Amino acid sequence: MKMMFTLRSSCSEYENNTIPRVPIKKIENVRNRQITFSKRRNGLVKKGYELSVLCDVDVALITFSPSDRLPLFSSSTTFNYPVTLKNFIINIQLVV
Repeated sequence: MKMMFTLRSSCSEYENNTIPRVPIKKIENVRNRQITFSKRRNGLVKKGYELSVLCDVDVALITFSPSDRLPLFSSSTTFNYPVTLKNFIINIQLVV
């Protein structure tokens, strides 16, 4: 006896079985904004780590938090933030 299965989306209200996108605009609720910031920052750190492992490069991520904290991520333990930031700023000034 041959059995056939039909896959059905549990979310039939989504057209073409896609998840609706969140519109990109400022989140007015401060608590929700902070939660979203934390989650998306963690996603960026994960992507930075993956990039550093896959491509064998040093990755640094600087985010300016709404709560005035400066969370930093570096794929290298020997990464020198002050020197690297100074060189980055000098290079940006040369380009502009």
